[in-house]
Amino acid sequence: MIATIAGGAAAVILVPLAITAFWAPGFLVDDGPEEVAERAVAALSSQDSARIKDLACDAAASGNVQKLDQSLGKLTWRMTGDITRNGDEARVPVRVTLERTNGDTLSQDGEMILLDVNGWCVSTLERFD
Repeated sequence: MIATIAGGAAAVILVPLAITAFWAPGFLVDDGPEEVAERAVAALSSQDSARIKDLACDAAASGNVQKLDQSLGKLTWRMTGDITRNGDEARVPVRVTLERTNGDTLSQDGEMILLDVNGWCVSTLERFD
């Protein structure tokens, strides 16, 4: 009898928790903008489109990430400075670099914009020179 009551109580607690975690992905993880930015930079460098969509505020608007033709070179992303927070927005300076197979290197700087929308997510990339 006690096992049945305990099992029922566990179900009453765990079912809503599981539903909330499914419908609100940031519910169980309290990652700040730094952790989200680091994961986004890693996902962009590895061209992991599924992970990029997971980190995007709007997965449909995250675009279709195509793998770079390896014959062109290697594409890498990195954070280049401190994150600036202003309320529910964080700006992360980033640099994307293409190391071409012929030895040339091309780089562009910009900002990754993160928003706190029930947890931090990547909103957009801006201002690439």
